[in-house]
Amino acid sequence: EFQITGTPHIGVVRPMPDLDANAYEGENEDFFFIGEQIFYPDFLAQRSDEWGDGNVHACEYNCGEGEKFWTNWETGHSEEW
Repeated sequence: EFQITGTPHIGVVRPMPDLDANAYEGENEDFFFIGEQIFYPDFLAQRSDEWGDGNVHACEYNCGEGEKFWTNWETGHSEEW
């Protein structure tokens, strides 16, 4: 059981088992995949056959603004939901 407070961003990302997540941790131990395009080549390098042919590699929902974001590790995309 857990409680969500504030206005979190909730999302999913494709499996990247060899990624050192600590290397991408931001201030205050924040960790996010979308928006830091400088990291996209590193994330795309983790691609495996398990990903299939899809081009959405991470997506998130901003609970405060009602926007959804997704990326193909080349560019980011946002839409109001």
